[in-house]
Amino acid sequence: MDLRLDPDTGDLALSDAGDLQLVSGGEEIVQRLRLRLSSQRGEWLLNTSWGVDWMGTVLGKGAGRRTLAEAELKRVILGTPGVARLLTWSSSLVGRELAVRFEALTDAGEVLEGGIGGDADVGDDNSGMGLFLTLLPGRRRA
Repeated sequence: MDLRLDPDTGDLALSDAGDLQLVSGGEEIVQRLRLRLSSQRGEWLLNTSWGVDWMGTVLGKGAGRRTLAEAELKRVILGTPGVARLLTWSSSLVGRELAVRFEALTDAGEVLEGGIGGDADVGDDNSGMGLFLTLLPGRRRA
């Protein structure tokens, strides 16, 4: 269980009465992933390996960039507490724009869907990249 964050602003979510809200289960894992994927690795002083190396590995130049970028994103997703494994993974690279779509299985057997980048077909979050994460209702796997 964790404090609920507003997915649009990143601020603590409050009830109508002004009380802090809590998040648990699959929604908590979605929130954890959103935080990790929208953070630059090294920006949190207490754990400099937390987050994605957006500026170096993912958005860097050179041969093999797509392979390195995908490996970095998978490292962060699979390193998130509550994520058991990736079920599906697809990516496309058009020019310099990498787009990724994935499904992951949580420790509780819930399936979540995510997308990052251009054809993730979503709005931008605070990090300036397209990012969506959602639990798939009724989708559970053992």
